[in-house]
Amino acid sequence: MEDKVDRLPNIETLNTLSLSDFGKVVNTLFETTIALSQRLYNQKPFESYHRLIDAVEKEVEKMNFDEVIDLVNAHPRIGEARNKVSKLSFIEQGYNKQQDEPEHVYKDLADLNNQYERKFGFKFVIFVNGRKKADIIPIIKQRLQNYKVKVFDYYKYEYASISLNLGRRVKNRNSRFSINC
Repeated sequence: MEDKVDRLPNIETLNTLSLSDFGKVVNTLFETTIALSQRLYNQKPFESYHRLIDAVEKEVEKMNFDEVIDLVNAHPRIGEARNKVSKLSFIEQGYNKQQDEPEHVYKDLADLNNQYERKFGFKFVIFVNGRKKADIIPIIKQRLQNYKVKVFDYYKYEYASISLNLGRRVKNRNSRFSINC
């Protein structure tokens, strides 16, 4: 069974969906965990997608370390193969705009992602916002020098950045997804 949707329903329809179908929509938007989807489901009905985004941000703020790590690990790695990322991650990681980068960039990212996951026990996540993957390499290297607790604070910030960007997309009537706010 597919865990994401191709088109977002209007907010009225979202509010009537089963937990399973609601989770698919939320996972499409946020690459989330079952626990977060359940929390959001229990807050229905939402007046708009903006209110859903607000609810996500509030729930992330309440999460403990392990919950945030589960959320982080639900995201694809930076530089992941194009066919392994969601449609929104495809856009956010810039695959829709950029030429392919040299193969060594993907190899370096894979190596750094592995180092990062071994050191911290979770994936490296950052709001890529279409930046070239080569531009992310120094950031991963710098973060590898940090302590786990400091990294945790970065993740709450990065998740908020991703959510805010999604909010801008929702407001943009030319969004790739049809969203009625």
